[in-house]
Amino acid sequence: MSLQEKRLALETQIVERALADEGFKERLLKNPHGAIAELGVRIPKDVEIQVLEESAKVAYLVLPYDGEELSDYALDLVAGGCECNAEYRPPTRIGRPL
Repeated sequence: MSLQEKRLALETQIVERALADEGFKERLLKNPHGAIAELGVRIPKDVEIQVLEESAKVAYLVLPYDGEELSDYALDLVAGGCECNAEYRPPTRIGRPL
């Protein structure tokens, strides 16, 4: 599994948990590192995580990092340091594809 596939799987797992568990969502918005650690994934503190919640009138487009050097976090993911239990499904907005 590529780094991109692992990241998508982890992101999907996080989003699905946040949608199903309001408490987790609140913790994720306030303390992303702590909430993600609940899933058994430790992200180094020097990797900043910003969690944003879309609304009916605000959407976000995230451009991926395009650097050649991999962070320690990315290297851990590539080396198998991330075990994600989610299958990737494209993002949806209330049952509709974005």
